[in-house]
Amino acid sequence: QTLLQLLPLKEEGKMERITIPCLRIEDYPEFPWRGMHLDVSRHFFPADSIKRYIDILAMYKMNVFHWHLTDDQGWRIEIKKHPELTEIGAWREDTRDREWSYDQFPVREGKPVYGGYYTQEEIREIVAYAAERFITIVPEIDVPGHSWAALYACPQLSCSGVPYFHSPSDPFSFTDPFCAGNPGTYRLLEDVFSELIDLFPSPYIHLGGDEAKKDPWEKCEKCRKIMEEEGLEDVEQLQSYFINRIGAFINSKGRRYIGWDEILEGGLPEQAAVMSWRGEEGGIEAARMGHPVVMVPSHTLYFNSSQFDPELEGGAGGGVSSLEDVYRYDPVPGELEGAEREVILGVQGCLWTEHIQTWHQVEVKLLPRLLALSEIAWNPSQERSFPAFRKRVVNHFRRLDAAGFRYFIPAPTGLEAHNAYLEGEPATIRLENPLEYGTIVMTTDGSEPGKDSPEFTTGLTLHKDGVVRSAILLPNGRMGPVRSSQIEFLAPVAPAAVEPSSLSPGIDFRYLEGRITTLDDLEKMDPVREGAVDSLRLIPERAGDYFGIEFEGWLKIDSLDVYTFTTRSDDGSRLFIGERMVVDNDGIHAPQRIRGAIALAPGFHPIRVQFFEGSYGEELTVTLHGRKSGPLDLDHMLYH
Repeated sequence: QTLLQLLPLKEEGKMERITIPCLRIEDYPEFPWRGMHLDVSRHFFPADSIKRYIDILAMYKMNVFHWHLTDDQGWRIEIKKHPELTEIGAWREDTRDREWSYDQFPVREGKPVYGGYYTQEEIREIVAYAAERFITIVPEIDVPGHSWAALYACPQLSCSGVPYFHSPSDPFSFTDPFCAGNPGTYRLLEDVFSELIDLFPSPYIHLGGDEAKKDPWEKCEKCRKIMEEEGLEDVEQLQSYFINRIGAFINSKGRRYIGWDEILEGGLPEQAAVMSWRGEEGGIEAARMGHPVVMVPSHTLYFNSSQFDPELEGGAGGGVSSLEDVYRYDPVPGELEGAEREVILGVQGCLWTEHIQTWHQVEVKLLPRLLALSEIAWNPSQERSFPAFRKRVVNHFRRLDAAGFRYFIPAPTGLEAHNAYLEGEPATIRLENPLEYGTIVMTTDGSEPGKDSPEFTTGLTLHKDGVVRSAILLPNGRMGPVRSSQIEFLAPVAPAAVEPSSLSPGIDFRYLEGRITTLDDLEKMDPVREGAVDSLRLIPERAGDYFGIEFEGWLKIDSLDVYTFTTRSDDGSRLFIGERMVVDNDGIHAPQRIRGAIALAPGFHPIRVQFFEGSYGEELTVTLHGRKSGPLDLDHMLYH
């Protein structure tokens, strides 16, 4: 691959002889495990697509393909001894015509069917294809949780023994696991892993172990019986027993096993390797115990996350992990020392396909972040430079074009979805190309930009409300997503008539408790406590869930400007200046950032902030930014 990257791109009919410089290369990887994962359970991709995936990995010297073959939504590998796993578990109702939901129903009469699986013949062909490209395929059968597809086919192996009619209704409510007290569970899984090991020569077999719902075990007579027989104190130890028992079988076949970091719960079996996905903590703990570790922290190396802007990329959760985020990640945590550092096998990216239905989406999620992953797997951190890397990436766009691979194209930066300017003052528009490749095309007349649209030039000035639409156009004619940016000119709001000497620093609050689903509910509730605090943050004395806070006071503005307020909250929040709602971030949701702008004249302005917490974590952050003055210390501008 190094040699191929030295070769010039061939132009049709223009090259008869290839010349490369005489040189010497000393090159070797930093880690023995340079991996990339693909989930084919949530959405199935045929064998030819898997080979194409392997080709991309090989181009960038990855040597491990982690193949996630089973999960709640589909069993994707033929098992000769148990044909029901694919005859039943590989199919579900086709819901690709609507937004993804974890509520994926199995086959129902009269409903279109979606799914598929790989025959053992196809598996052997793909394994050989990968081996020719020096890539080892590590297969994953996810147990004991994430096993709805298997248990739909074999309901007798769940704790209830009752067939399932649908899978989880949301990602935080997982299906029941395999029954850990049923001998039939282990017989079936030994059959499965026996055939799996015969198909895959990988030294490691992945057995999942993540997010297992243990409530059914606590109520199951068979599970309680085996806990008593084995002297297990709780269901965490029962999970360790389950993993150790399956792991011991894998060891008996001459292989090692690896699992997600939940296999640490209840005690880590001696022969286990750990894949640390919930941050780095699990990997650090396992490394200090001397176990091999592969780092796959979801905050950076889950490639199903957005690369640039979740809204432009269709949402789908997972936060943002940019090309630079991936490149700057160091797979060896600074907390590890000496021999602890030596057990870090390597690093891996993961691509989960809940919201990825097409192969085009797979490639766009993978590239160009795979290039950054390749470098952090190959080069030690002290030898990496992101500015130098970004320049090299531009050359590789041309190579990816030549190979026919798709890659992510961001939108121009410099404008938000809504951009406010002061009435009477011209707005100078600045756009930048984060790709440093191609050109920015734009329109200001409301039409969609295209290949024939004018190129953006610096110094564009607007004097009235309108819409700027912009996109990046590549030399090959491909264009990235269009960013629509509203331009609005605001008249300043006059200050209130208030005597400054009557005010003191801080802000008043009202604290309320009760089941709240929207901030409108606060108007119907009486406060539990009132007082004053010095900042717009959650007060320390509060309930764990189901409470609300209303802050009210004055905001001291020193200069005429357009001010942008941002609230990041879990759950709902709103911000008012006088009677005007500037930020509406209401509703039950995960941490979410919403911003709004208003023009303010110097003086004191009434400010009110509302917040409520439903359940599952709470957060409130309020920030202020002036168009001319930049970031401001909001807390020091509050009075009551």
